[in-house]
Amino acid sequence: MGVVVFIARTSRRALRWGAIVMTASVLKGASPHREVQRHVLQRDGLAVTIETAVQREIPRFDETASVSALRWSGRDWLASAGLVDEFGLEGFGVLGFKEASLGGDFVKIGVGVLTRDLPGPYRFQHSYPRRSGFAVQVMAGETEVKVTQRGDVNGYGYDYGKTYTIERGGRLVIRYELTNRGARAFSFEHYNHNFFGLTSAGGAKSARIETPLRLQHPPEGWSLTTDHGAQWVGDNFPARGRFWRIPLDPPADKHALTLSFKDGYGVRMTGSSAVARLSVWLDETALCPELFSRFALESGETARWTRTYQFFNSDERSAGL
Repeated sequence: MGVVVFIARTSRRALRWGAIVMTASVLKGASPHREVQRHVLQRDGLAVTIETAVQREIPRFDETASVSALRWSGRDWLASAGLVDEFGLEGFGVLGFKEASLGGDFVKIGVGVLTRDLPGPYRFQHSYPRRSGFAVQVMAGETEVKVTQRGDVNGYGYDYGKTYTIERGGRLVIRYELTNRGARAFSFEHYNHNFFGLTSAGGAKSARIETPLRLQHPPEGWSLTTDHGAQWVGDNFPARGRFWRIPLDPPADKHALTLSFKDGYGVRMTGSSAVARLSVWLDETALCPELFSRFALESGETARWTRTYQFFNSDERSAGL
């Protein structure tokens, strides 16, 4: 199946709009056909590449937009898929999945309408067949990119907006807005996978995860300290990916986590929403701390939240982080 792409451009200084319209259906197993748009935002030494309207092999991550590359202080910070959002990793917020029979449809927010072709619980690793995609509309400027999407099926419906902004001082802010415009109430879980590459440490695979959240049971080869808040410190990065899931009950209001390397460089992640749980995924190329938030929306209600990434070196951190 093909894709029709409409791009409208204005003056260089003005924001430019583009609407990306998918065809009514995409065949199972088809290779990605959507024309990816790339936008490079730059300010105060921070360069961020945003890819919009990305169709992935497995319909899992939010396809409206993601950060595919990020460069600050002379180094590339990301590995693999970059900074990618996902709704409903474990099925919480995959709309209509539980009531869908085999062959029935459900909605993955940020992706489109998928078909349930397996019994049992939702499996994020499985490539559910695509029934149809939702259009992605894009507005881009020199320091900001905004995407919007509208989707619906079987009484569920949403309006979704996401804005990437580079602010002064090497700060990337992502602002989210999701409105339930369908007849049925729903809840959802959201996180960013945060694929930070170990090359950001100059090849030195030693890292620290520091957070006011309740860290437990560190990965093998790592230590847990509580001298200045909970910290995992370690240098064991297995060739095969490992995953740790840390529930928080009740959810933590303090949405903050700092990832730093032994050379003094790091990134502080903060957000406006409560944290329902924390997960960490790592392998020999990447370290991915993930902060999950949950929301519940009645028909007509809107959720708004932000995630902020502040990059620093040791001197800058002592000055304000």
